[in-house]
Amino acid sequence: MKLFFKIIGIIILVVFLAMVAIPYFFRDQIVEKVKQEINKNVNAQVDFTDFSLSLFRSFPNFNFRLEGLSVVNKAPFEGDTLAWIPDFDLTLDLMSVFRGDAYKLRKVYISQPYVNVRVTQEGLANYDIMLPSEPTSGTTSEEPSSAFQIDLQHVAISDGRIIYDDESLTTYALLEGVDFKMSGDFTLDFTSLDTYTSVERVTVIYDGVKYLRNVEAELNALVDADLANSIYTLKKNRLRLNQLFIGFEGSVGMQENGDMNLMLTFASQESEFKNFLSMVPAIYSTNFDGLKTSGTLSINGNVKGMYTDTSYPAFAINLEVNDGYLQYPDLPQAVRDVNIDTRVNFPGGDFDNLTVDVSRFSLVMAGNEISANLFIKNPMSDMHLKGAVEGEADLSRIGEVYPLEEADALTGMITANVSFEGSMSAIEQERYEDFKFIGSLLMKDFNYPTEFLTAPVHIANAQLNFSPAYLDLVNLAMNIGKNDFSATGRIENFMPYFLSDGILRGQLEARSSYLNITDLMPADATPPATEQASPAESPSPVESATPADTASAGAIEIPANIHFTLTTQFAKVIYDNLELTNVNGKVVVADKAILLDKLNMEVLEGTATLSGKYDTKNPAQPQAQLDMLIANIDIQSAYKSFGTIEKFTPIAEKTQGKFTTSFNMTTLLDNEMMPVYNSLNGKGSLKTTDITIQNVNTFNKLADLLKMPDLKRLQMGPVDLSFEFIDGKLHVQPFDIKYADMSASIGGWTALDQTISYDMILTIPRAKFGGAANDILENLVKEANKIGTNFSLGETVNVKANIGGTLSDPNVRIFPGEGSGKSMIDDLKNKALEELQRQKQRLEEEARQKMEEAKAEARAEVQKIIDDADKQAQKVIAEAQKQADALMAAARQSAEKAKEEARKQADKLMVEAKKNGPLAEAAAKATTQKLLAEADNTADNLVKEAQKKSDSMIDAARRQAEKMKADAQQRADKTLGDN
Repeated sequence: MKLFFKIIGIIILVVFLAMVAIPYFFRDQIVEKVKQEINKNVNAQVDFTDFSLSLFRSFPNFNFRLEGLSVVNKAPFEGDTLAWIPDFDLTLDLMSVFRGDAYKLRKVYISQPYVNVRVTQEGLANYDIMLPSEPTSGTTSEEPSSAFQIDLQHVAISDGRIIYDDESLTTYALLEGVDFKMSGDFTLDFTSLDTYTSVERVTVIYDGVKYLRNVEAELNALVDADLANSIYTLKKNRLRLNQLFIGFEGSVGMQENGDMNLMLTFASQESEFKNFLSMVPAIYSTNFDGLKTSGTLSINGNVKGMYTDTSYPAFAINLEVNDGYLQYPDLPQAVRDVNIDTRVNFPGGDFDNLTVDVSRFSLVMAGNEISANLFIKNPMSDMHLKGAVEGEADLSRIGEVYPLEEADALTGMITANVSFEGSMSAIEQERYEDFKFIGSLLMKDFNYPTEFLTAPVHIANAQLNFSPAYLDLVNLAMNIGKNDFSATGRIENFMPYFLSDGILRGQLEARSSYLNITDLMPADATPPATEQASPAESPSPVESATPADTASAGAIEIPANIHFTLTTQFAKVIYDNLELTNVNGKVVVADKAILLDKLNMEVLEGTATLSGKYDTKNPAQPQAQLDMLIANIDIQSAYKSFGTIEKFTPIAEKTQGKFTTSFNMTTLLDNEMMPVYNSLNGKGSLKTTDITIQNVNTFNKLADLLKMPDLKRLQMGPVDLSFEFIDGKLHVQPFDIKYADMSASIGGWTALDQTISYDMILTIPRAKFGGAANDILENLVKEANKIGTNFSLGETVNVKANIGGTLSDPNVRIFPGEGSGKSMIDDLKNKALEELQRQKQRLEEEARQKMEEAKAEARAEVQKIIDDADKQAQKVIAEAQKQADALMAAARQSAEKAKEEARKQADKLMVEAKKNGPLAEAAAKATTQKLLAEADNTADNLVKEAQKKSDSMIDAARRQAEKMKADAQQRADKTLGDN
């Protein structure tokens, strides 16, 4: 017996060890096969953060769990998350794992999946990620064997979130809290599938209309599946939407080409009016259980026929409500006599055969009767409409039939009496006589308290008259808080706009005595930011808002297919902290943009003319373009009112005066309607009156460096400058300013991070400098004159300043600029040239004297004249050569002496400058460098000029000698002739 238990114990131990070890033996094989199987044929990046293998979770089968499974699209949906599954469990047949050929899949469990399906207007779907199979060569081919075989018996999904956004069908669906269970045996050709689906919240939007909003849904479906023939029979299934129960049965046959053969019928399983009311969100969410109701409900219909890419099956939908009644228990009045009869019929084939007949819709609400009817046919070719709306509603009585908070109470009277009949072609072809449309809509003393705006809406009166050609806005007088607004005008092409893709056109004249734009903005225009992370980085997917939610947040999107021209006469407009008066001009709303056409206004005690465009073709990042002329605006007021001035030129806060500017600019806008500054581009010009600038960091530092306190408060004449924005950086072209007897030229740039780089050249009278600086300059002059110059310092000195750092903490560096007074080196050059000129004049004078001597001798003796002339000519040449040699020697000696004296003066100047502070040292350093360079250059020029003069003197002497001999011969001939 002991041996038996010992053997049993060993067996249990071996089995236990095997259960622990086997997953790790096959871990790498399974993971590799899973990744290969998933990725080898998909146009997406499929990955997971972790995995585990176990026999314990699904013994005696094998469990494979993926954690953080993500499917991320590639182009054309680059970066979109198609699916994110935190936990994905597969149960595999254990023996198939041992064999290693084809794994048999038994169960699938998915926890908290996020699925985001997108379809573009062109029909491209982000779930279409399967790559086309490669063609095979040869006459025969075999299907590739799969690493998995479907032996599925159970599928479960818990707490899923599914988004379906189809732009091609203008359909959006959001399913939250999705639970799904399905059981059946997929190994059989015929099986029964038992499914259960529940959804906590369903939202469906079609063509901009929200048909379902946060509706609870539950589906119990029993399906007989003929898997061999792809025929699925639905047996007494039930769908619940809130408290509306609909049963349906029939069959769905799938064709090999993807077509479907549908035979379905459905009908409401409850006949109470209350079940229908559960589909109204406002009623279902407000004490629905305590609601008193009566009346009957009937919903039924069918779907029959083939559903293909080119045709739709026939269908019919019938809705009937008789003698509906509802009353909240604590309210005095009821809604009674609710009668609805609606029939939608489509016999199949062409959708132009669809008809919609709302033959009856009527109710009485707290004594107010409302009735309507509508008939539609030929919706695809030439829609024909017939209908009417008639009724009067005292809005103050709504609180008697529906529980409202005091802050939500409505008041006012609305009266409608409208009837219409005709075809759309009559409107489109402007055959208005063939379309009947008469009636009016009146509103009086309407009050609407809303949390969306900062103040309630009050419409004193409004009247809209209907005709086939246009809607005539006879009058509109309204207030939003303190804001008043009135308008008249007409709206055209409204029928094609609402029923097809027509463009809504209108011309309105708007007037207001006071309009605060802030009061017209949403009360909470900035929604809380949502942290976004990639699936691989966080345990939950990026939250996605519905289109309606998205539209209500961020920048204001301008609708498409409208073209309105608004002529404005606004006495006062407040925008943020800016007050505008007498705002007149045109505003055009068209093509998802607002265009401003020469709006004239008075602002900040000046005037402005504004043109521009606010473009929302890309609503995620709208664009603004602005052309503006502003005249005689107070500078400090502009600083307080314009964010761009405050950001780029904070010096305006400490500047007194007025300015005029003309500029154009373009920029992207963020979701708070503020400029994205690094996208700001444009240019313009600015002119000022006489202005005063004081207590500015830059000028304060400059004043301290130059020891000139006057620079801390500048009273200057008009400024005229040009500027340009390039990718958010402000570039200021060099411009001149004048202050007292000083002047300056300034230019540079200011960046987004408020770093700056400006160059300034100041021309300052020498008398403005302190004694130490002037002593250095005077010593420099004295030393320079020791080398033979006659230099005198000018009355002005140029100082160059480099301004860097930031606007709040600038760095200022100064050093002498070029052209400070009369240049010492220029004086040296001039002295050398004067010396050469004196030498030239002396030589010329000597030559003239010798010519006179030659003439005298010639008269005494003709022959002697000739001989002496020849001797004198030789002597002139020799003398010229001697003088030239002396001139060259003197020039070389003067050049070397000038350079040596300049070096000594430079050394002495630097020693003295270091004793007198950084300004003196900086001035001396720059001066000595320039002095040495110019001395070298002058010395070289002295030698070159002397050489040139020497050559010139010798040539001149030779020419003179020849001339002397010729002249002597002529005189000799004349003397001989006379004699």
